Amino acid sequence: MKGKVVVGVATVLLIGVLAAAAGGGHSGRRTPTATTVPTDRAAFTFAANAICRQFDTQAAAAAPSGNDLASYAASLGSLIPLIDGARTDLAKLNPPSDGAAMLRAYVAFLGREVNSATAARAAAAAGDQQAFTAAMEGLLTGQEQPAGALPPEMLAASKYGLTDCAR
Repeated sequence: MKGKVVVGVATVLLIGVLAAAAGGGHSGRRTPTATTVPTDRAAFTFAANAICRQFDTQAAAAAPSGNDLASYAASLGSLIPLIDGARTDLAKLNPPSDGAAMLRAYVAFLGREVNSATAARAAAAAGDQQAFTAAMEGLLTGQEQPAGALPPEMLAASKYGLTDCAR
């Protein structure tokens, strides 16, 4: 029964964690990149928030269809490229100098989330409940903050103006 509870908790947390972690997305329609976005703060935050809103829309369609490991594997299989696409698109932006360190930290955070989600997907696909639970705990580590608090990278992004990337 404990495995069912862990999978049930994972259902509730999976989409929220990945959506919050990613905050941005990648699709056939290209978002602004370093070649098109000036380095002023308003243009940068506008472009980054557009990437994050795009992800939110796409991630909603990737919710698990059931409460079992196969459903989680399929959902993660859809979400991982979206998160990685967000990471790639955000990394291409050209922030003003006062936002460069924040963006590097946020992009690195997304990379860690992709790695944890990839491990969770592999474990779910293999039917390994214990490994899936451990990988989900790794994915959720950034979310283990006091109620309402964000991981430091998301908090910094939010304070800078990337509000759609930190929800």
